[in-house]
Amino acid sequence: MQRLTLNAVKGGVQVSTGGQLSTTIVEGSFPGCTVTVFNTGTNNLTSIFSDNLNPPTVKANPFLADASAFAFFYAANGARVDIQLSGTGITVPFLVASDVLFDDPAGLFIGLPQVVAFSATPAFNFNVSNWFQLTLTGNVTAPTFPNPAPGQLLFLSLIQDAAGGHTFAFPGSFLHPPTISTAVNAHTELIFKFDGSVWTQVASSGDNLAVPNNASIGGNATVGGTLIVTGAVTAGSYTNNLGAFAATTSAQLLSVMSDETGTGSLVFNTSPTLVTPVLGAATGTSLALGGGTALTTTNQTGTGSLVLATSPAITTPTIDTINQKAATAFLIKDNTGGTRFSIPSGGVTASTLNNTNVTGGSTLTSPTVITGITQGSGFKHQRFGATCATSAAGAGSTCTTAYTWTSAFADASYTVMCNGIQQSNTPTNPSLESVIAAGFTARVMAVTAAAGSFAGLDCIAVHD
Repeated sequence: MQRLTLNAVKGGVQVSTGGQLSTTIVEGSFPGCTVTVFNTGTNNLTSIFSDNLNPPTVKANPFLADASAFAFFYAANGARVDIQLSGTGITVPFLVASDVLFDDPAGLFIGLPQVVAFSATPAFNFNVSNWFQLTLTGNVTAPTFPNPAPGQLLFLSLIQDAAGGHTFAFPGSFLHPPTISTAVNAHTELIFKFDGSVWTQVASSGDNLAVPNNASIGGNATVGGTLIVTGAVTAGSYTNNLGAFAATTSAQLLSVMSDETGTGSLVFNTSPTLVTPVLGAATGTSLALGGGTALTTTNQTGTGSLVLATSPAITTPTIDTINQKAATAFLIKDNTGGTRFSIPSGGVTASTLNNTNVTGGSTLTSPTVITGITQGSGFKHQRFGATCATSAAGAGSTCTTAYTWTSAFADASYTVMCNGIQQSNTPTNPSLESVIAAGFTARVMAVTAAAGSFAGLDCIAVHD
């Protein structure tokens, strides 16, 4: 910021006395005239100030010279101005000075910074200062830098708040700007030079400051803290292995592998342990599964062969169809190796499926018989649940319970007989009513005044 003083005067003026102009030419003075300051070569008013405080006090433009024709104002370093006088005593406005350059040598001492209030689009106005301080409480997305002069320096102090993590997006006129530190309460100090169209970084310092894009280091660089690389690194003569870096997870390694499904090899171990791997077409000499792990195939119903062992032990298998080799008998053995059931190599027919096929006449011990067995469409034997309980009002009271066959008959043309199981008090044996293909109704009658019932029914039915 530089101060300019002037006297509102003009040479070559004739003195008028009683309406008569003198022949003597003098320097005219214009107390109280209007002073207007323009950006050089334009009609645009320059931002001027009445002092050099921080922040400075804005001065009206135009303004009036005082009673002694004296005038002054301040303007930012680098400003180039034209100064026009008009008004009182001046017939035709004229320029008292043109293309005046403001270049205060004291500007090398920049004093205190101009504190700028935070916004996502702050303005750093060079008519006010060229050192600005901004505390980031959010991301700056579109800052502006109005009124710079060619050759002017920009001093920029950016401070993260207690939350940190905020970014500052420089305009396109800044060549290779750095990425500011985002650490909590971190300071970033930057200096740029303006050449009239673009800004070039001169110097930078601060906490965890990032190197600008496309920057190069000609000599050795010593990093006192953590070196964070966000772009591509050309190895050059770097000879250390990956051990020079921090521990890397599998996910991080995968993120930098560009050909993990290609033809190259990535060897981790002689006998690596793979947890839930996804294997494509794998080639190997053997596959060993431990810990009771199941082997799942995608073509278990196809035409290929899956050989498990010479004599595999299969626990609780579900077998749909068994294809017997023509020249080999099919044997079922117990856990001692004894044969329990055999099918001759010629297969099973009605004449060969008899006791001789059960080796040694073996007996089935404690077989499990499922209720609701259907021996055919004409015969059923089924045990049902409990009957209803009659009223205790007196002898002769009855009640009915509906029962349904596990598999229905074709129609109701069958005879059914049922016996009560585990009676309660003295009910009569149930009589059967309402016989239909799907089931029947059983009626129970009390012989005494006590309620009578059965815990279940054992029924046999024969179709006509």
